[in-house]
Amino acid sequence: MKKITAYAAALLLAVSAASVSAFAEENSAGVYVTISDKDGKVAVVQEQIALSDTDGDGALTVSDALYLAHEKFYEGGAAAGFEAGPSTWGLSLNKLWGTANGGSYGYYVNNKMASDLSEKVEDGDYVYAYVYTDLTTWSDSYSYFDINKADAKAGETISVTLSRLGYDADWNTVELAVEGAKITVDGKETAFVTDKDGKAEITIDEAGDHVVSAVSDSLVLVPPILTVNVTAENTDSSSAVVSDSSSEVSSDSQSDTSSKSSTDTNTKTTTTTGTTNNTAGATAAAAQAETASNAETGSSPVGLMIAGAAALAAAAVVSSKKKND
Repeated sequence: MKKITAYAAALLLAVSAASVSAFAEENSAGVYVTISDKDGKVAVVQEQIALSDTDGDGALTVSDALYLAHEKFYEGGAAAGFEAGPSTWGLSLNKLWGTANGGSYGYYVNNKMASDLSEKVEDGDYVYAYVYTDLTTWSDSYSYFDINKADAKAGETISVTLSRLGYDADWNTVELAVEGAKITVDGKETAFVTDKDGKAEITIDEAGDHVVSAVSDSLVLVPPILTVNVTAENTDSSSAVVSDSSSEVSSDSQSDTSSKSSTDTNTKTTTTTGTTNNTAGATAAAAQAETASNAETGSSPVGLMIAGAAALAAAAVVSSKKKND
């Protein structure tokens, strides 16, 4: 019996490890790629890209992320829209989103300038590459919000801070607040404007997924990107049901005699309480049924572990019974 128990425990651990590993792989974030074209328009907006080593250098890099983004979203794929090659500054861009302009591009990882395209990236990183729109003075200024994504209810205030990267007298990169920039939502200008510290409070009334950016009359901003998922307000239907039941009790009590009113009120109150408890019980039962269903189908790591444990326990019981017989 001890051998059976030990075997069952070992098998359960193996199944659990495999389930957790599969769950982690299925939920791997990849990197989020944004690309701005030669006209300053955002062609790719924080698209999730699963990383792979496209150039065989043994590392997952900015180059891999941009190559895969072109493969997925550019007409003709990476062969038509993307090109990288060695330069004095390392692996550099020769073509981005179909534009070959002699090397006037920028690329950043998590809002920091990348050393070159061979810089390594990891799951969850944000990669932003853009084509310079000003090929005379190269005044394009990389800008970004302090958050990349947000969830909000319709009409709820979202606080953002807009910054840009510049240079000091010694050409060191510095972060600067962007004042007076107009906030845009889905490409349309709004009445929201950043203050001297680059801060703004915005609201979006329409439910759905939205892209927030900004434009400036005094700066050539590389479009900052914030994606926002807005949900509509929900009404709590359960409280409405309880309220209706209470109203019914009050109405019935008033129409009866005082002695009967007391009895009916108690009866109604008991009924309401029973209904509420039954609702809670049904909810719990539904949750348990869903867990059991997952366990049977193996549709989740938890389900796999529950199903595995149940099977092993049954096997141990049968084996023990046979031995005793």
